Amino acid sequence: MIITRKRLLLSALILTVIGIGGLLGYAEVKSFAEKGTFMSLQDAEKKWGNIPFSASVFKTAQASERAKMAVSLIKGKSMLGKTTEEVRSALGDFSGYFWNDTVPTYFIQEGWKTGEDSWQLVFFLNRTHKVKEIKIHKNCCD
Repeated sequence: MIITRKRLLLSALILTVIGIGGLLGYAEVKSFAEKGTFMSLQDAEKKWGNIPFSASVFKTAQASERAKMAVSLIKGKSMLGKTTEEVRSALGDFSGYFWNDTVPTYFIQEGWKTGEDSWQLVFFLNRTHKVKEIKIHKNCCD
C-alpha cells in the first residue's frame, strides 16, 4: 500500500483533533473541579466533628456517620495511592461519581432528605488512576 501525501496529512489532522480534544477534556474537568465548592477540613470538623476513621465502620455506615469520620479519613491519608477497586473494597460501593465515572464519591450529607446542602467525599485520581487527594465537595443545592 502506498501512503500518499493526502493520506498522511489526513492522518496528521485526525491525530491533532484527537489530541486537542483530549487536552480540552482535561481542561474542562480541571475547570469544573476548580469552580466547585469545597469545604475546608476546619469547617468540616466544626460541622460534623472528627471521630477516628474506621474503614469497616465507614463501609456500612449511613452518610451522617461517615461525615463524622471525613476529617480523620482525609488527614490519615490511608486511602492515598489506592486504586478505585481498593477503595471500593475497603469502603464499600461508591455513592456516585464526580464529573465522570472514573472519580468516585461517597455522600456524607444527603441534603435532599433534609432540605440542606448535599456534601460528598471526592477521591481525585492521578494519571495512574490511584487516589492522589480526597476533598469534601458540595454536591448540590443552593
